[in-house]
Amino acid sequence: MTAPDSSSLPVFRELDAAALHIGLERSRHPGHLGLIAARRAGFAGQTPGLVLSEPADGDDRFAALRARDRDLIVAGPLDLLEPAAAGCEAIGCIFAASGGVLVREDRLGRLRGGELLRVATPSAGPISAGLCRRVLQGWAGNQGFAVAETQVVVDAMGGDPLDALEAGYDAAWLAYACIDAIEAGSRRLAVRLVTTEEVGLPAVAALELVARKDRPAEERARHEALLAALQEATAALAAAPERALALWQSEQGGGESDADIVRATVPFLKATIDRTPSRCQALHNLFADA
Repeated sequence: MTAPDSSSLPVFRELDAAALHIGLERSRHPGHLGLIAARRAGFAGQTPGLVLSEPADGDDRFAALRARDRDLIVAGPLDLLEPAAAGCEAIGCIFAASGGVLVREDRLGRLRGGELLRVATPSAGPISAGLCRRVLQGWAGNQGFAVAETQVVVDAMGGDPLDALEAGYDAAWLAYACIDAIEAGSRRLAVRLVTTEEVGLPAVAALELVARKDRPAEERARHEALLAALQEATAALAAAPERALALWQSEQGGGESDADIVRATVPFLKATIDRTPSRCQALHNLFADA
């Protein structure tokens, strides 16, 4: 799935102060359709009411949020356990699906042979990288062999997981079954998605909107208004999946594979935004017990 050149994305400080600027966790994908629909609808009656920006390599979204270079960011529940997330909190889950490590089939033998496996990820914090290793170790254990932690090298690399595989990486983390695994087929990449669920670990493939804990009351009110608008926009997409496809194609272009991905993704968009911290708590418990 081809993403826009990040160098062409707007810079927050040049925007109208009335716009809400949201930093995405990776290159734009159909899991962001609710945000795209809310932006198209003109959140708060303004254009742009929302600005969605993709990260460049090496970006620290949580630092940008704390520095007020972003109003909100999109992050996974694993990211919220990292030290970098101090002072930030999830305010609503907008997408949740199945996901895990997407591995090239021709590289799986490296694990069995004791060789290094290089994994690309948008977020290589120690907790996220550790869970990636545990997923691969669990898969290997199910196959009857052991994998040492040192065999799995997790590197931060922004952008699209499929681009990372085509660039030479052996695997990508965290990949979505309804997006990345389908896109791999359209690119004729032979891959295997090893999900967290199949190795007995909590589901982690979700997107949370994240805010500063110390934000003032007026910011909290704007965020609540955004959540209401986002829920309304997402419910409309869920009720008419072809509308979601039309929106995506007008936003990104694309062909048959994009249509398959959008149709597979729409059921996992949160038409009722989940405000409970259940995913984060399950992961917190997992690492507390380790």
